[in-house]
Amino acid sequence: MKITKQTNGYILEGFHEVIGFEMEIDVLKCFLEQEDQILFSYIITNENDHFANTITELPLVIDDEEQEKRDLKFVEERTIFRNNEWLLPWHPYREISEILWYLPKNNLEIIKAMQINEFFTGIILKQNRDFNDYSYILVKVEDDEGVSLFILEQAADHFVNHVIPRLESLFQEPLYKDEM
Repeated sequence: MKITKQTNGYILEGFHEVIGFEMEIDVLKCFLEQEDQILFSYIITNENDHFANTITELPLVIDDEEQEKRDLKFVEERTIFRNNEWLLPWHPYREISEILWYLPKNNLEIIKAMQINEFFTGIILKQNRDFNDYSYILVKVEDDEGVSLFILEQAADHFVNHVIPRLESLFQEPLYKDEM
């Protein structure tokens, strides 16, 4: 795994090497400061279909309508914000009606969020703050190399100075070489 700087953020390449939901949660926790929480997105399009997979070019297909209803109920019961604000530097391939930003209550619920949307979008936000006060946008994406974690930070250098050392400690290897 390695971290590379992009024009508009960072990429944790080789995220597919992270085995298991618990390890993915450990990675996400590296972004958390005191009183921070992670909110996951659930997108509703204008075509009246729900799709949680915002990154790939293929629509998410749910064969089980009852499971989709259970997933939506789970999301709605934990929703903190509702908006249609697209945060990513690329355009959505569908017109967005609404985005539900929801807060899992514990690790089991974070796993459930990852099961609802394997290629999740999440934000890191301090408790009781406005939506636009998020500190990070995290997006699990499929790319040419496998799976990566795309990272957008609000505060310049916070990721390099605070999160990368935690990630390197977690994986017990250097992940980033500043090439500037």
